[in-house]
Order: sequence, then structure tokens, then C-alpha cells
Amino acid sequence: MALNSLAPGGHLLVGDHSGALGCYDQMRLMEEAGFTEVDVAWRFKDWFVIGGRKAPKVAAVDNQ
Repeated sequence: MALNSLAPGGHLLVGDHSGALGCYDQMRLMEEAGFTEVDVAWRFKDWFVIGGRKAPKVAAVDNQ
């Protein structure tokens, strides 16, 4: 899975042509897989580039 290959805070960009899955469906799949900040970077007719980010690590809070 692409998400597991990324470092925390890393980005994945996907360029594709609407075929079996359109832009919106691919964005929803990225969100379901755990990507955050999923958005369309570029779109022209049936072509698009979308991207998402793996959430950065959250530093542990010391409650002492």
C-alpha cells in the first residue's frame, strides 16, 4: 500500500484518466485508505492529478 511506503507527512500524487474510477471516486478511496488533505491539483476534461498526504507523527505530550 502506498500509504505505508510514505514517511509521516509525505505526499502522494496520482495522475490518471477517468476510466473505471473517476476523479471523485479515487479521492474517496485515498481518504478511506488514510490519506489526509486529499485534493485535486489539476483537471482537464477526463484527465486529472490528485494528491494526498500521510498524517505527520504527533509528538507525545508530557502531562507532568
